[in-house]
Amino acid sequence: MRSSVRFASRPLAVTTATLELFHLFSPRPDWILDAAVDGPIPRLWLSGVVAGTPLPGPSRLEVAYIDAPKLVTLDGSAGALAFGDTPARLELVELGEGKARVTGLLALRWVTSVREPRAYEIELDVIAALIT
Repeated sequence: MRSSVRFASRPLAVTTATLELFHLFSPRPDWILDAAVDGPIPRLWLSGVVAGTPLPGPSRLEVAYIDAPKLVTLDGSAGALAFGDTPARLELVELGEGKARVTGLLALRWVTSVREPRAYEIELDVIAALIT
């Protein structure tokens, strides 16, 4: 199974990824997904909370922060990614042997001071080393 991330319409391979879970016994455990990507956007780093018990899943990951990429260039202009009206959620499933699969679609907005905001999607299908 191959990991990938699609930034807008551009699919890129994930070279390595980790999913770290914190506070597993709390009602809303925290998580960080850190993925190295082979392409012009070299890193995807997301964090948030798990809605309920994280493992074995499937569990809903609520995305609170997009820590990387900080800026994305479209049509020659650099802009930041912001959450849109749709809640940012992913799904987590434990695969065993210290691995987890994170999938989903983030419907975001690309915003800059020199152009109108526009829709920007990040689609994930990532196999990550699981750290608890």
